[in-house]
Amino acid sequence: MFHKRISALILLILPLFIYAPARAETAALNADMQEHARSNAKISIQTSQPYGLFYKTDAKSITLFFDNIKGDVGSISIDMTCKNAWGNAQSFFPKSITLNAANHYRNRIDLADVPFGAYSVDCAPSFEGKALNPATVYFAVIPNNYVKKREPNSPFGVNTHFGQRWDPALARIPRKAGIAWIRDGGPECEGGKAAAAQNLCFFMTIDWYPRPPAECWKGGDSGAKDNPDNWDFSSIATVIKDFTAKYGKYIDAIDIQNEPNSGWASTIGGSWNGGPWIPVFSKFGRQVSQATRESAPHIKIAWEDCDVFVWYKALTANGGGKYMDILSPHTYNWHPEIPYPEEQPALSQYRDVLTFLAARNPKCSVWVGECGYSSFTLNTNTNPTNYTPCTETTQASLLVRKYVLELSHGTKKIFWYDLKNDWGKSKYDPEDNFGLTHSDGYPKPSIVAYATLIDKLKGAHSLGAWPIGGGGDAYVFAADAKKPVLIAWIRNGGHPEAFYVTSNVKEVTITDIFGGTTTRKVENHRLMLDLSESPVYVTGLTMRDLNK
Repeated sequence: MFHKRISALILLILPLFIYAPARAETAALNADMQEHARSNAKISIQTSQPYGLFYKTDAKSITLFFDNIKGDVGSISIDMTCKNAWGNAQSFFPKSITLNAANHYRNRIDLADVPFGAYSVDCAPSFEGKALNPATVYFAVIPNNYVKKREPNSPFGVNTHFGQRWDPALARIPRKAGIAWIRDGGPECEGGKAAAAQNLCFFMTIDWYPRPPAECWKGGDSGAKDNPDNWDFSSIATVIKDFTAKYGKYIDAIDIQNEPNSGWASTIGGSWNGGPWIPVFSKFGRQVSQATRESAPHIKIAWEDCDVFVWYKALTANGGGKYMDILSPHTYNWHPEIPYPEEQPALSQYRDVLTFLAARNPKCSVWVGECGYSSFTLNTNTNPTNYTPCTETTQASLLVRKYVLELSHGTKKIFWYDLKNDWGKSKYDPEDNFGLTHSDGYPKPSIVAYATLIDKLKGAHSLGAWPIGGGGDAYVFAADAKKPVLIAWIRNGGHPEAFYVTSNVKEVTITDIFGGTTTRKVENHRLMLDLSESPVYVTGLTMRDLNK
C-alpha cells in the first residue's frame, strides 16, 4: 500500500518537472511574439470626415489605432506633436496617449475649436522606452464652400486620374474644398462619372493619340509625312464620335489631345515650338472636333497650346479657329531660370492672344488645362530637373499667386495639377509631389490654400493690378462694389509696405493663405502691411480706396 502511494505521488509530481521547461519555452516564445508584434505595429488613422478635411461646423475626431495587434502586448505610449503649416506648435491637440488591451489599442481624440489651417501630427510610439514605428497624421480645417450643385461658371478646377483607377471616392475632396471642375481622361469616361456623382463639372481630355496613329497614314512609301493630304483621321473621328455619343452626358468640355507636341513632332517633324506637325495635327483636330459637334453639340471643344502661347496662330491658320471654343495652354514654370508665377512668359502674352482670338472667334476663351508646382526635395546626386523644388508651405503660396495672376490676366478656368501626390512617394521625384494632398488623399497645405482662395474669390471678378512698391504684387477682386478684396505679396523676402487709404476706414481684416485672420488699424489714412512671399487677403477697404 505504501509503495502504491509513493508511485502515485511520483506520477503526480513527474509532469511538473517534464513540462516546466516547456512552459518556460512557451513564455519566452510569447515574449518574442509580443516583441515582434510591437516592432511591426503600424499606427492606423481614421478621421470622422473623409480624408481628414473638416469644416468648422463638423464634428471633428481623429482615431489612432493598431489594427495589426492581436491580444495583449503591453501598453504602448504615443508622444504627439501637432504643428500648423507655418511650423508652429498647437496646444489644442493632446501631447500623448496610451494604447493597450483595455482600450483595444484604439483611442479617439475629439477636437473642438480648431482654427482654419493645415495640420500635421508627428506620432512617436514607444514601449518601455523603446521607439516603435512612427507615423504622421494630416488633417485640415477649411471654409465651407461645398459644391451643392454644378457650377459651370466657376474658374476653379483640378486634374485627377480616375481614368488610371483612382478610387472614385477621391472626388469628394474637390467637392468639399469648393473646386467645381475636374479634368481627366479614361477610356470609359471614369473621370466624368466620378465628377457627376459629386455634382462637379467635367473637362475630358483625350490622351489616346500621343502621336498620329499609323492606320491613318495614306501616303504610301514615298509620301511626305508633313503633308496633311497624306493623312485621313476619319477612323479616329468615328471613335470619338461614338465615345461622345455614349458618354456626352458626363462631359462639359473636351480636350482633343493632351500635350500632342512631343509625339506628333517626333513622327512628322518640328518641336515644342511648333513646325511641320501643326498642319497635320490641325487636320486631326478638325475631324475630331466636327465628329464631337455632330454627336454632342453641347460639349465645348479645347485645343491645346504649350507652356507659353506658341501654336495658336498656326492652329488657327490651319483651320482650327472655327472649331476652337477653348485655347488651353499648360502654363508650368518649366525653366529653372524663371521659377516663379510672376515670371511665366504667358502672362505678357495674354493681351495679344485674347485680342487675336476675339477678332476671329469671340466665343473662344483661355482655360489653363494644367499648371502646378511640385513640393519635392532636390537630389543633388541625380541629373538636373527642369522643375524648381519647394516646401509644401511654399507650394501653397505659389498656388495662390498663380491663380491670382492667371485670373487677373484673363483666363477663365484653371486646373491645378494634381489632386493628389502620385503613389511613387519619392520625395526626390517632381512628378510624385504635385498634389494638393498626399498620396492617400489626406491634406497638404495647398488644398487649404486653394479652399481659402475659393472662399475669398468665389463669384468675384478681377479689377486688375494695383500699384505697389518694393518689388511687390497686388491685385483687386470684387464680387460687388461693396466688398473688394486686395491680395498682395512680395516676390522675394518680405518687408512692411505702407498703403494710403482714401476713405475713413479705421480697421481692415487680414487673412493669410490658410484662413488665419488678424486685424490692423488704419491710422491717419495710412495702412501698414507686413508683406512676404505668402499672399494676404485684405478686406474692409472700399472701392474708393482701391481706385488706381
